[in-house]
Amino acid sequence: MQSKLLVAFLVALSLAVVVVVIKNWRGPAAPTNHSVGVNSESNSAKSSSMHDVGRGPLLEKEKNDQSLQQEKGEASSPSSASDSNKEETQKDGAKKDAKDDRPQLPAPLDYGRIKPVPGDANQFVAQAIEAMKTGQQPHRLSPLIAPPKFDPAKLDEYLNTIAPGRCYQVADPGPQVPQLRHEGPHAMRARQDETVVLRARAIPNAPVTFTSLHAGFFEKSLLPTITVAADKKGVAEAKYKPGSGVTDDVRIVAGCPLCSGTIRFLVIVEPVQVIAAPSKSAPENETTR
Repeated sequence: MQSKLLVAFLVALSLAVVVVVIKNWRGPAAPTNHSVGVNSESNSAKSSSMHDVGRGPLLEKEKNDQSLQQEKGEASSPSSASDSNKEETQKDGAKKDAKDDRPQLPAPLDYGRIKPVPGDANQFVAQAIEAMKTGQQPHRLSPLIAPPKFDPAKLDEYLNTIAPGRCYQVADPGPQVPQLRHEGPHAMRARQDETVVLRARAIPNAPVTFTSLHAGFFEKSLLPTITVAADKKGVAEAKYKPGSGVTDDVRIVAGCPLCSGTIRFLVIVEPVQVIAAPSKSAPENETTR
């Protein structure tokens, strides 16, 4: 009888142990919904507090950045932008006024191109155009083509026609033949818009032809060649102007059919570089170059 009781006690004890083991393996009982909500809220509060504690310096930096952005936004507000624009326009207006007060400079000279001459400018230009159109009298166009011989009886016609090659049409040297010489300087310096005076000494009333080998023009003919008569003292004078498109060294040859030899002039031409100031619109009756 005692042995049966002992066996029953041992069986009950083993069952109790098994139940305890099974409970511990499954974990503690699930809490109620209320306890879950409280725990979740407490856990989130703890996590947020821990997160805030870790981001303390970052939060301060973000606040500073936000304040700086607000200050910049205020600085770039429409009112401030309009004020700055007004100041800039006032400064620009003051600069323009200062520029307009300066004396107006002439229009810049186009020193890289030779300007054409109107066909009806004078009789000498008309002669050159006629020679180009008809192909006749080519000696009016080039110093390399020999012109007709000089006839003293036709002096007026000789002076009123052009022939660049006359500068090489000179008398043969001889004991009774005067020699053409310079009268004054034979080398000079000038700007493109300046006029230089070339003088040669021949005999009274003798025709002297001046021909530029490097463009430019003489004031009387508006061409690179001109024939003029010497005065009573035997001095022939021609006014030469380089003009647009002519720079550096210009060589001019002069000759006379009643004198021996040729003479040469050297004109060193300096380009004109003018910076035109901003000017007001030109009147209707004026044209700008």
